[in-house]
Amino acid sequence: MTEHRIAQVVVACDVVGENQACVETAARLADWLDATLRGIFVEDEALLHLTAIPPVRYVGPTGESFAAMDERSVLHQFESHAARMRAVLEAAARARELGWTFDVVRGQPNMAILNMGDQDLLVIETQSRPFAGSARLASRLLTVVLQSKRPILLLRSGAPAAHDIVCLVQGTAESAARVIVLAARLASAGKRALTLFLATDAGD
Repeated sequence: MTEHRIAQVVVACDVVGENQACVETAARLADWLDATLRGIFVEDEALLHLTAIPPVRYVGPTGESFAAMDERSVLHQFESHAARMRAVLEAAARARELGWTFDVVRGQPNMAILNMGDQDLLVIETQSRPFAGSARLASRLLTVVLQSKRPILLLRSGAPAAHDIVCLVQGTAESAARVIVLAARLASAGKRALTLFLATDAGD
């Protein structure tokens, strides 16, 4: 079933995500699927635009409020987080002897900026890391990737789930078959239950 092969596992992260767990999961998948690993760090332009609004403040993990953000500090945060993600991804790939690449892109979070191929599996977190206690925000990539009709693995940041493996199937018969095969393999490998949700435009 070579037409259903995943050639590359792509993990997309940003400055607000818990990137280490996301990278580790992507590396384990790439190893299991005999695929290469690609990391993408997205420098979200929206954060740079916020620096032009003086009242905006950064809120820390425990709820403390810091001084107003400026463009230089945001760019420094981008650079620091990207370097940490690259180091984590390289270590995970080398530990499993995987081929790997790493890119830093800047713009609005969307599928075009990720530049994915037809045999790529995208791994993202559904939420940001917690701030101001336990509060989390939805990932800025979540809406656009769910509309893309590409194979995606969503990580729930440790939140409890009602099912073990949940697969949303939509798009053409060929793409639907590819994602079902992948979901079934994941469920079988982990001895987990599999729940399929079929969109109205899913294959026959």
